[in-house]
Amino acid sequence: MEDRPDAREQAFERYKSRIGIRMTLLYSLVYIGFVALSVFFPAATGARAVLGLNLAITYGLALILIAIALAVVYNFMCRSGNGRGCE
Repeated sequence: MEDRPDAREQAFERYKSRIGIRMTLLYSLVYIGFVALSVFFPAATGARAVLGLNLAITYGLALILIAIALAVVYNFMCRSGNGRGCE
């Protein structure tokens, strides 16, 4: 017999979906900024930014760190939202 999710589980699934969609949109905006910079101002990507690295490398590393940070925040929000993690 198949278990049907109750209203609380369905609400929690919607909560997780909303968080995921918002974070995806946020990351997409940051990524679009990187692509736009590369397409419209390619010379700027060669400029020195942080620790002697050019802007393209710095921005790329920032994208990776932002993705990791968003994953940690998503996990924290899911755990605090229902007391049992995202399953």
